[in-house]
Amino acid sequence: MFKRRALLTTFAGASGYWGLAGLSSIAQASEARREPSLRFGSLVPRNSVYHQQLLELGLRWRESLGGQGRFVVFTDGSQGGESEMVRRIRIGQLQGGLLSVVGLREIDESVSAMQSLPLLFRSWEEVDFVRERMRVSMESRFLAKGFLVLAWGDAGWVRFFFALAGFASGRFPCHEILHLGQRARAAVDHEGPRLLARAA
Repeated sequence: MFKRRALLTTFAGASGYWGLAGLSSIAQASEARREPSLRFGSLVPRNSVYHQQLLELGLRWRESLGGQGRFVVFTDGSQGGESEMVRRIRIGQLQGGLLSVVGLREIDESVSAMQSLPLLFRSWEEVDFVRERMRVSMESRFLAKGFLVLAWGDAGWVRFFFALAGFASGRFPCHEILHLGQRARAAVDHEGPRLLARAA
C-alpha cells in the first residue's frame, strides 16, 4: 500500500488525485540528443510543494545518470491546459506531466471512476483500499496506450459549501448538486453528507 504524502514514491490528482505519466518517447527523446533530456509539464505553481517534488524527481534521475542529463519542469500551465499537455506528450514535445484526473482521463477514462461517485468515501483509508485494488488495472490500461504511470498521489478532498442554516444542525434537506456535469441528489444528516440518487 502506498503512502499518500510520499509523492515521489507514489504520484497521480483533480479534487484529490494526481498522476505523473510519461510516454515511451522518453527513450526516443534521449537517444536523439547526446545529453539525455526530460521535459515535464504541469499546472502547479512554480516553487509549490508539487514543483519541488518534481525537481527532486529530476535530481534523482540525473544522479542515476552520473550527474548528466537535463530535466526541465514547465509550471503554471505554460505548456497549456492538461489536455494540451497530454497532446504534447503524445507527439514528443514533453516527456511527462503531473496531471489531475482532467488530464489523465484524456489518456484513459477509467481513471475517473473514483471521482464519478460524489460523497462515496469518508476517509483516506477507504480511498486507499479502493484505489490499491484498481491500480494495476489502471496502470495496465495506460501502458497499453503508451503511457507509463510513474507514481500516484493526492491533492485533497472536494468540499461542498452551502449557505443554508439547516446544515449546522444536521437537518439539512435534500438538494440537487452538479458533479462532473451530472446531477445528483445529496442530503446531510447526523452521519454527514451522503449521495441519495444520481439523476438520469
